[in-house]
Formats: sequence, C-alpha cells, structure tokens
Amino acid sequence: MHVLMTDEGKYVVVQRSSKEQHQLAAVDTQSPGTSVEIKTDEDSKKVAFCFVHKSTRYIVKKHEKTLKLEPSSEPRPDNIWFSKENLDGSEHYGLSTQAETKLYVTLCGKRAILCFSEDNSECVQFNDTTV
Repeated sequence: MHVLMTDEGKYVVVQRSSKEQHQLAAVDTQSPGTSVEIKTDEDSKKVAFCFVHKSTRYIVKKHEKTLKLEPSSEPRPDNIWFSKENLDGSEHYGLSTQAETKLYVTLCGKRAILCFSEDNSECVQFNDTTV
C-alpha cells in the first residue's frame, strides 16, 4: 500500500469535514483504510493522486486556493496534475499547480488541512513510500 507523507513524518489522509465533504489532512498516524494511488508522467516531473478511503476513490480537484476531493469510479483518473518541485535538494519534493501563477501545496490551520499558497517558502515537502 502506498502512503504520502510530509517531510515531518505526518501522513496525508482523507478526512470528513462537514456534511458529505472530504478533505486532505496531515496527521501523526496513518488511519486504517486510507491509501494513495500515484500516477507520474514519463519523465516523473508531474504527478497525480487518487486517494482511497473506506472503499471509495477520491480524485483531487483545485477550487480557488483549496484542494477538494471528489468521489470517482475511475481507477486511475487523470485529474489535477502537480509539478514536483525539488526545493531543498533532498529526496522530498514540493507540489505546485501548473497554472500560469503557480500555487504551492501547504498546510493551513490548526487541523493541518492541505491547501494552496503563492509563496513557495510555505510549501510542504512530501515523499511517497510503500508500507
């Protein structure tokens, strides 16, 4: 099973926010039933994610400066593609949108919800691993 982790050792998981909405959060422990499918392009500089939580697949969508999750029946959808950004020379990478004005994935609020920032210094670093 693949998981996505921050460079601080937090797991990226699907959480229920309000009503039937789901969001991505960085937490200390991997919750059972949450995994990630990672699709990369030919040169491994772009990546797309599909999160699986409790038998439901969620694709990542950009909505203004937030990351939204939408249920999807597609096993490996070509949803939003992120560029891998090597910001510090390590094996970890940051993620940015491919829009004209780049937005970087960062953590927002006390609940550590994944969102976007225009400032790459706020970009959270990731690595993907198999557990």
